[in-house]
Amino acid sequence: MLKFAKWLPLWIILCSGGSGCTGGETREAEEIASELKYIRIIQHAVPNTIHILELDWPSTRWTVKAVKAGDHIYDTEPLTKVAASIPGTIAAINGDFFSQEGSPSGALVSDGVWIKNGAEIWSSVGFTQSGRVYFEAIRPSAHFKATGERVTSVQGVNRPRLDNEIILYNDYYGRSTATNNFGTEVRLSVRKIPEAWDRPIEAIVREVDSAQGDHPLDDSTWILSGHGAANMQRLRRMRPGMVVRIDMESGLPHRDLRQLIGAYPVLVREKKSILDGALLNKEFARNANARTAIGYSEARKKLILVCVDGKQANYSVGMNLTELADLMIALGCESASNLDGGGSTAMLIRDRLVNRPSDSGLERPISDALVIVSADN
Repeated sequence: MLKFAKWLPLWIILCSGGSGCTGGETREAEEIASELKYIRIIQHAVPNTIHILELDWPSTRWTVKAVKAGDHIYDTEPLTKVAASIPGTIAAINGDFFSQEGSPSGALVSDGVWIKNGAEIWSSVGFTQSGRVYFEAIRPSAHFKATGERVTSVQGVNRPRLDNEIILYNDYYGRSTATNNFGTEVRLSVRKIPEAWDRPIEAIVREVDSAQGDHPLDDSTWILSGHGAANMQRLRRMRPGMVVRIDMESGLPHRDLRQLIGAYPVLVREKKSILDGALLNKEFARNANARTAIGYSEARKKLILVCVDGKQANYSVGMNLTELADLMIALGCESASNLDGGGSTAMLIRDRLVNRPSDSGLERPISDALVIVSADN
């Protein structure tokens, strides 16, 4: 935890209760760096402690990365370790929900590399190279075309292959595809990963195999793995040396998506809460808990990252989703989405947590994160 006594000479006390503070709040702020501010709000009556990172956006000095914990899709690590692995990190928050096995619930694209596609109901937060931010149900898709062959769709990325599917694997999935031998796999060497995810990728066929399965993966090897007679026949027509063009689609109007992270649900659109009654009846939504959220203020040109501590009597009880949406609106967000909360809620500045996690103050390993890094890295 940051020691506030050491920071006090730099702090501006914005509000200390009384008529100037709705409900009796204390607000403290510090400029962490040019274009980046940290704000702490203490709501005395509830009580709640709210941590806010406010970043000029687009920023000339900083960029935001969606980062996978560890090297593979099922890896989890504490936020402090995730942030330490990225050069130039100045701040970070936890990211998407994740399965018991460690896989993110939603889609994940990091520096233009597609790591995972998400569940149908899951929304995402996407960042483009040109500085646009999207809070949408972005459902990435892909297709490929080998020389002289027709366009073929891919049903998924970095997940187990099911019947009659073609799945695309890269080294984020693990050391191998972990497939059985009832399919065909094509080993590809990728020439270059574009800076934007939704731009074409060119690869060269190195091997076509119909007997083995479970092909090894490394940072220069992608695998197309197909099951079912029609899919296997298409893959078997490929030959070593063929050029394969892989096209990714985001459905967004601008083809320069660079980072994408799962987020559920979307809380705010056009400065109004869009939470529906069916969702609000669920325990997940109606109970107070630690929460993490991200929003954008178009009017102020600010990206706003929020952590609310929770489940800690006499310090911070947390918020339900309605309260979280109201908070994001009060902070000026035209758009906002919810991220993983509870014991996963964490905010880091430089190399230390500024919030107090609800798991007895201990960090919970997470699957992915949003990291603010120097634009020079």
